[in-house]
Amino acid sequence: MDCQNCGRELVGFLQGESSAETASALRAHLDSCARCRGRAELLRGVLRTASAPPPRPDGFLESVRRRIAQENRGPSAAESPGRGRMPSLSWRLATASLALLLAAVGIVALQRSSRMRPASPPDRCLAANCQA
Repeated sequence: MDCQNCGRELVGFLQGESSAETASALRAHLDSCARCRGRAELLRGVLRTASAPPPRPDGFLESVRRRIAQENRGPSAAESPGRGRMPSLSWRLATASLALLLAAVGIVALQRSSRMRPASPPDRCLAANCQA
């Protein structure tokens, strides 16, 4: 295995996706090549960081639970209804259903109107050598 092939196979190797033969060849190359070993360590760190969930700020779960409880209780007397709040799920579903219904009615109307149009006369042949 040379450095170029090692570079192509390294990500799959570090993620455990290499065949046994490729993994063995990569290990042997990494043992003998400091440059590729350094790349492998750097890439291993990048993959570890990319796969780790982001840290949550202190009190995150408690604030989410408070917000859910607040949403379930509805608006307080201090809040004006509907202001700064998302529409409830039932209103959003009703709106989406109405939009789908209107789209379906429009499609059916277009299909019916296209069937009712008279057939257009066949185009004349405009070419000079047309036999039609």
